Amino acid sequence: MLLSKNANSKVTRRDGYLIVSLTWLLFTIFGMMPYYLGGYIPNITDAFFETMSGFTTTGSTIVDNLESFPHGMLFWRSLTQWIGGLGIVIFTIAVLPVFGGGTLQLFSAESTGVVHDKIHPKISSTANTIWIVYLVLTVIQTILLAFGGMSIFDAVCHSFATTSTGGYSTKQNSIAYWNSAYIEYVIIIFMLLSSMNFSIYFLCMKRKISKIIHNTEIKWFIGSVLVITLAIMFSLYFFMNYDLELAFRASLFQVSSIHTSCGFITDDYNLWPQYTWFLLIFAMIAGGCTGSTAGGIKAYRGAVIYKNIRNEFKKLIHPVAVLPIRMNKEVVPFNIVGSVKTFIIFYLAVFALGWFLLICTGVNITDSLGITASSIGNTGPGLGTYGAIFTWSGLPVLAKWIASFLMLIGRLELFSVLILFSPAFWSKQ
Repeated sequence: MLLSKNANSKVTRRDGYLIVSLTWLLFTIFGMMPYYLGGYIPNITDAFFETMSGFTTTGSTIVDNLESFPHGMLFWRSLTQWIGGLGIVIFTIAVLPVFGGGTLQLFSAESTGVVHDKIHPKISSTANTIWIVYLVLTVIQTILLAFGGMSIFDAVCHSFATTSTGGYSTKQNSIAYWNSAYIEYVIIIFMLLSSMNFSIYFLCMKRKISKIIHNTEIKWFIGSVLVITLAIMFSLYFFMNYDLELAFRASLFQVSSIHTSCGFITDDYNLWPQYTWFLLIFAMIAGGCTGSTAGGIKAYRGAVIYKNIRNEFKKLIHPVAVLPIRMNKEVVPFNIVGSVKTFIIFYLAVFALGWFLLICTGVNITDSLGITASSIGNTGPGLGTYGAIFTWSGLPVLAKWIASFLMLIGRLELFSVLILFSPAFWSKQ
């Protein structure tokens, strides 16, 4: 502030992208200090990876002896996810409004999704409202988990990790440690609630229930979760000899956890039929809703692409027909449709590149697929050696740095970080 005393205080769009990207990097460097200086994770690569995984709410871990950590370290792990859930920058906008007119640029650069719903005319008011909803969900879940037999400490930490769709647990066996149907169903509900657009809850307060019921993105997201759950449930029931309720609960929990990019685990899906892995990879890539803490491509984009493909088939029959794409009974502008197509193509291209780079580090092709999907989708568990019940401590050093970078660009939806590598970004023109 001293060096820029006489500088122009206006924050431009380029400033916003740079501030957001560097803030996440800076917070990760400072956030790793408790692990590293305390000797709990004495390796810089591992400490950075664990912290980046926390702040980006990915939930992948390199810790093999989690329950030997003191409560302070366990709380810090969960807190990094809770702060990172709605974004470090949105948090600063909500509680430290020192950026003046630049809040819009920072909000746009950090917020995930296709469109950003302005609950209030002022961005700072929007951020405050979102954080209130975030806090209320966290408190309610903490109370419900405490009623289910969790200690207050465990309930708080798991509520932090659920509301942020982060997935860090205080136990090495994750939620499977409690072996409680009640706890699992509570966490399922809050994983799904936390992966929906937070502006929905403001509509609830305004009693605009019809807008929620007819929301295309929510119907698309819930429908995807249910279809994948039923497909896996029948497989577990008929081929894995699960009883019906357990098959439903195990499949619903794992699908909800992965689809919302939360990453909690109650069952080892590596032991399930391999076709279910394909469904889980799809869930990792698809992700949750826009304007939520979830990762992935987002249901809004998935719905737009599906409707665009459907219209292309119709145009083969009716070449001169004008077929607009509608979401929530409103026409989606052509520029939004174009940006959705560009994002998905770019997402898949970055996905392929990340997969290739991980294979080059010596990780086998299946494990690399799971790591890439998990990292860029901020999901947590991968496949195979780095799947549901395993940590990522065995990854090569270079692979950990690649995965950390994928977590960051996935959290900030690719362009906000990768634009910094564009020569045009640094041009004075």
